[in-house]
Formats: sequence, structure tokens, C-alpha cells
Amino acid sequence: MGKKALFIVDVQVDFCPGGALPVPEGDQVIPVINQLMDCFDVVLASKDWHPPHTKHFEKWPVHAVAGTRGADFHPDLHADRIQKVFYKGTDEVSDGYSAFEATNDDLEDFLRREGIDHLYITGLATEYCVRATALDALRRGFQVTVVRDAVRGVSQEDAQRALQEIQDAGGKIISSSEILKECQTTPTQSENPSGSMNNKPEYSANQPATTQTREPPSPSPNTENDFPELKPAFTLEEAIHRLDTLMRRLRTHCPWDRKQTFQSLRHLTIEEVYELSEGILAHDPNQIQEELGDLLLHIFFYAKLAEEKQWFSLPDVINALCDKLIRRHPHIYGTLKATSAEQVKQNWERLKKQDRTTQQTSIFASLPRSLPSLIKAFRIQEKASHYGFDWSHTHDVLQKVQEEWEEFQRAIAQNDQKQIQHELGDLLFALVNLARFLQVNPDDALEEANQRFLRRFQYIETYAQHHNIPLENLSLDEMNRLWEEAKHNESTTHTKPQQSQPTTTQ
Repeated sequence: MGKKALFIVDVQVDFCPGGALPVPEGDQVIPVINQLMDCFDVVLASKDWHPPHTKHFEKWPVHAVAGTRGADFHPDLHADRIQKVFYKGTDEVSDGYSAFEATNDDLEDFLRREGIDHLYITGLATEYCVRATALDALRRGFQVTVVRDAVRGVSQEDAQRALQEIQDAGGKIISSSEILKECQTTPTQSENPSGSMNNKPEYSANQPATTQTREPPSPSPNTENDFPELKPAFTLEEAIHRLDTLMRRLRTHCPWDRKQTFQSLRHLTIEEVYELSEGILAHDPNQIQEELGDLLLHIFFYAKLAEEKQWFSLPDVINALCDKLIRRHPHIYGTLKATSAEQVKQNWERLKKQDRTTQQTSIFASLPRSLPSLIKAFRIQEKASHYGFDWSHTHDVLQKVQEEWEEFQRAIAQNDQKQIQHELGDLLFALVNLARFLQVNPDDALEEANQRFLRRFQYIETYAQHHNIPLENLSLDEMNRLWEEAKHNESTTHTKPQQSQPTTTQ
């Protein structure tokens, strides 16, 4: 005997009185549903989650737009008891009446994975989304029971016809009192392991957890039993398990985490990388630790998204990485000899090219197209040098820089804007090459120059603020004097100039 679940259809703000597309007396189903939740260990729900512009709005008023208050569950609904939400109507074409049209997860697959074969359906509106969900469930071979007093329709007559249609298709129509009566007399899970309403699904480590998301108002002796991820970890294995458990709970229960995709996280990941870079440049171990944690969260998040799509899992990611590291370190795990870091790099590049699964003929094929230009120039030169295409001495590179500088000056003299851009690019490329020969990372060097400029100019800004002088009223001579003063303070005190007070002009 399979398991049973309470399914709540679209009890959202916009479908209740006062909303954009209200169902008469729609909010009256909420107390009934809240009471029924106590009889089920599995509580699922659907939501309309429309884009701002969709063909659906050609026949209906704009409603339940993703991320708006109208798309939220009604505030009186005990939404913290819902273990998973299925989002439908998310594109610009489909109506998304049935919860089986959800796009964030396949409802049928989910129910079969968890051994759920009986849905108790409640919600709004009876003749539309409740009807469509119930009939789709029956067509897929699930048992369906609609709770008569926990649904409401736009039209009483149409709603009654919908219930009759569901019943004719093999569904049952009962009142909540029948469920509550059965709930009070049903044995506990330990006494009834065969699959009653109280038989809680046993979710595997690879599936969403069903633990309730209601946070305890204050610490209690049962806190860590209810939420094991609250317990601090003391080993690497415990820490990884803790983060994995936390990530799965957030993905299942947090509205923000539930709606994230690879695309929505991408720009946030880039931002986190830059924040880590700032911490490294600032030599701030606390910031480095925090930003490493944020990046680690993103890695777990992407792995969870991929797992939901059945692409791969976090263990797959880690094992693939370990296999690659072993394969590319033959001087450790094989018979190849490498006595210098340069030899290791050359072997790495050679093996990396061999690892490519597609037919890539260029040594530059692995360079990301979106890599910042300064870093890309450095990596292009570095890769070419591994194959012997490089200068022999630093002096040769200096001569090349001088040659490019002279060509740049000639372009300026000719006032040829296109040629100026061309020669400037060549000059910058040559300077990056010189930095590489001098074992200086050009991106780090440029960022340090950026920070020096910011500190010195902020020194000027501090002077203007302390003297109530609009910045634009300072003369160039005065700004140059303050600039040199800031520069002098840097060289003598090794402190940030903005922490000092500019001297007053005598």
C-alpha cells in the first residue's frame, strides 16, 4: 500500500477575496486545509507563477506574477507545513492549470519516487486548476480524493459539474470531517508501517527532505533533533554533511532558494568571485574565509540544481575532479618525472588538451570567451610559451614594448582613431607580456594601481569635506598638492591616507 499526501492547489493571495482574480469565499478553505495538515505527514502544493507577459493574460486579468505579493500563499495558510511547491504557468504560452504541468519538478516523477499513490486535493478553483490536477492524477493512475469543503469554485454550478466529472473519472469526493475522524483513530506510524496518512515518506539522501520548516522560536533540547544542521561540525566529513543538509532544506522550503536556477545564480557567482578577490588583495583572512564559504554554497547549489535535473550529483563533481587531478599529476601517481613547477605546468597543459572530449584543434580552445581581456592576454601568452613560441630574454620584450609605443605615437600623430585603437591594443598586449617575463601578474598590478588612485583621491575628498569646500571648487594645483601629500604619507607611514587628516593650506 502506497503513501498518501495532502495537495493544496493555488491558495494564493490573488485567488482569494481582495486579489486580482478572486474566487468567491476562496479564503474559507484555509482553516479547513490548516486543520487537515495535522493528518498528513506529506503536504504538497502548487502555485501559479506567471511571467509578466503571457498569452494566459489575454483571457484572464493579470494575476499571480512570479515574485509578486499576489503570487504568495495566503498569509493565513500554514505554508511552513508545505514540504514542496510545484510552480506552473511559468512560460509565456501555457495556462498551467494542472499541477502536473509544473516546470520546477515533474510532479508524477516526484510522487512515484516517494511512493505516494493517493492525493487528497484541496484548493482553488474547483472548475479550473483543482479539476485539471485531479483529472491528470487519475489519468496517470493515482488515487484521488477531493475534499469538498476544502475547495471553492468561481461558479457554483460549474464547480459542481467539475466534482461530478472527477467522480465519474474514478475520484472520490468526501468532506474534511471524514478525514479528521479517520485521522483521530488511525494508529501511529510505528504501529502502522503499511502506508496510512501518518506513514511518513522516507526520503533518501538524494531527494528533498520532508522535515517541517517551522523554526523553533527559541533553542530547546529538541532543536538539534529537529534540525540536525544547527549542530556545529568538527570534522570535514561532518561539515560537508551539515552544509548538504542545510542546502537541501533551503531548496525545499525557502521561497527564494526554491526559485533559483543556473541562470539566476550565474551573475551572483561572478560577484562572489570578485568579492573573494578583494579579500585576497586586502590580505583580510576574515573576508577570505567568508567569501570562500559563499562560493562553496554556490557549488553545492549548482550541484543540487543538476541533481534535480538528473544531470549529476555533488559526489559526481568531486569524483570527476579527483580523477582529473590524479590523471594530470603523473609525476605523483605515475612514472613520469617532473622536477620543476614549469615542467608540471607543461604536462598539465598537454594532458588538458588530451582530455578534451570535443575535437578541439587549438591550444586556446579552453579559454573562456568571457574571460576579462587583461587576464585573457596573460593566459594566451602563457599557453603559447608552453609550445616554445616566446621571447628568449626580457631585453627582447622591452624592445617590443618600445616598438609598439612608437607605433602608437605615430597613430596619434596621424589622428587615425581606428589605428590608435589597434596600436593601443598591441601596446597593452606587449606590456602584459613584459609583466609575465618579470613574473608580475598584470591584473594584480593594475588593481593595486586602482587602489592607490582611489586612496589618494579619497584623501583629496576628505580634505574638501573637512573644509566644507565643494570638490569641483578645488583648483588643479591644490588637488595636485594634496595628491603628493597623500603619496608622501603612504611612503612614510604605510597607512591608508584616508585614515589620516589632510593638512590645512597655510
